[in-house]
Amino acid sequence: MMKRKALIGGLKVGLFEEVHNREEVKQFMKRLNQANLQLDGEEDSWVHIKPFASAGTVGHRLLRTMQDIDDKVEDSDFPCLAESHLSGREFSCEGFVHKGKLRWLNITEYVKLGYSNFIPEGNYLHTKRQLIWEKVQQMIDIFGIEFGMVHPEWFLDENDVLSFGETACRIPGGHILELCSKAYGFDALANFVMSHDPSLSEEEFDAMFPPKDY
Repeated sequence: MMKRKALIGGLKVGLFEEVHNREEVKQFMKRLNQANLQLDGEEDSWVHIKPFASAGTVGHRLLRTMQDIDDKVEDSDFPCLAESHLSGREFSCEGFVHKGKLRWLNITEYVKLGYSNFIPEGNYLHTKRQLIWEKVQQMIDIFGIEFGMVHPEWFLDENDVLSFGETACRIPGGHILELCSKAYGFDALANFVMSHDPSLSEEEFDAMFPPKDY
């Protein structure tokens, strides 16, 4: 439902489909091969399967070949979501939202997906900050988020096209909030709590954060 809403709202997402058994995963991979004009004998199009109600990489499986579907997939994985592989640089954001507006944004760059991140982002992602800010605000508008924090994941390709991966309306895992506090010199957890206070003015809210060009 999240990806459908993002797609309807105008964000670029990968192909996705609900699957209930291994054969449906194979059919999904075959359709991706056809869409990508893969010839017999060439490498299959990669497929990711993910549980409907898990966060991060919990329950995630990357399937690179038809044989992987037989070897790696368990009966207990179904039903689940099958997704096409998105190319590009993967990263996450931590956006503080107040009264429906993105007020402050951290970009977390992945060194090794799953356990190694650094904050703030490196120079390349920093040069794309305005583009990322605009897409995060578009996502906030699509999902009607008024207060709190958004934690989306994105893929940025070589043509500066941002593809939406997923989002959560919560603080991130992996000590990212602690890293954010240390990198910027403020209490990110306290500010997350305060971002739910509708009585704060824009000036009061912004005063809790480092300058946007920090």
